[in-house]
Amino acid sequence: MDINKVGKNIVALRKKKGLTQQELGAKLFVTDKAVSKWERGIGLPDISILEKLAEVLDTDIYELLQIENKKNIKVEKILEEERYRIKKKFLLKIVIALLFVLMCVSMGLVVKNIIYKPSNEKVVDNLKECVFIKTYRVENILQSNDEDYLLLTIREFNCEEAVTIRVNKNLSEDEFVEGNNYEFTLKRIKEIKEDNVNEIFDSTEILAIKETDKIGLDQVQGSPTCE
Repeated sequence: MDINKVGKNIVALRKKKGLTQQELGAKLFVTDKAVSKWERGIGLPDISILEKLAEVLDTDIYELLQIENKKNIKVEKILEEERYRIKKKFLLKIVIALLFVLMCVSMGLVVKNIIYKPSNEKVVDNLKECVFIKTYRVENILQSNDEDYLLLTIREFNCEEAVTIRVNKNLSEDEFVEGNNYEFTLKRIKEIKEDNVNEIFDSTEILAIKETDKIGLDQVQGSPTCE
């Protein structure tokens, strides 16, 4: 069973019925977020509501789960095996993300200790207010321990460096989708010494995020220096 195909099938059947995710969720007594997870292929309906879901979408369980050979098929066993596979995949992503973050932090500390030179210049207490926009591609999405936050692995156009940041879901009106580009409206809260992803997000506050269809060089905008 291909969970991504199942998700696309649920989307197609829901739209055919003219239902929103929220309306479908209400009929099944689940949240629209649960429906969204099914449709994005990162979760599966519980066996207890699968029959009701098929009924609401005017189909049967086998058609819903894209199962062609119906003989000797135990749907509950298939769902259990698929959930186990999803859980393993999710945990693997978390481990990889954490290892990547730890590696970046370790490398950053090493580099800082090597090249950092104390400055005799006075620190400016009151920086000029600076708000700018940067565009990043979302490479990977993970759920944070806090349900209001996501861990986004982002990459700037034409840049090999990818960084994982923690983002409040409420900052974006659009649903995050892997592979899509998003504009981050950022407010400087301290001096930005270098124009790189790590330095920018360490020195700014995220005000808003929205999806954009900009590609290529059109993504390159915004001045983190605000000179």
